[in-house]
Amino acid sequence: MYIECAAIIAIIGIMLFMAARSGRTVFSWVSSPLLIVPAAYLLSLPISHLLDSASPHISWPPVAIGVTLVGLVVACVLYGMLCGNFPTRRARQVYLIACGGFSFLLTVVLIIDLINAAYL
Repeated sequence: MYIECAAIIAIIGIMLFMAARSGRTVFSWVSSPLLIVPAAYLLSLPISHLLDSASPHISWPPVAIGVTLVGLVVACVLYGMLCGNFPTRRARQVYLIACGGFSFLLTVVLIIDLINAAYL
């Protein structure tokens, strides 16, 4: 799933860059936490292998899952902080459901991939 996460980061990054260039900087800033979960997944394997070599009591799959979950938590906290940029309550709800749902579902898929890679 590394290639898929890199593609997600590239596509969202291009989208944010194009939005910022067209003058929609608020949209660009509000949408930037979408990059956190795939970036956390990309960093999870090197971090988990580094901690695995430093402490042999901890295996790498739970650490990689934990790093991915920390990325989800950070992204959701940022969504909550950034939803104040929307003028109406309905817009805030739609933003939180769309971005939070995307990050949650992506995290579930990535964790299932980590579990399959580690234990199958």
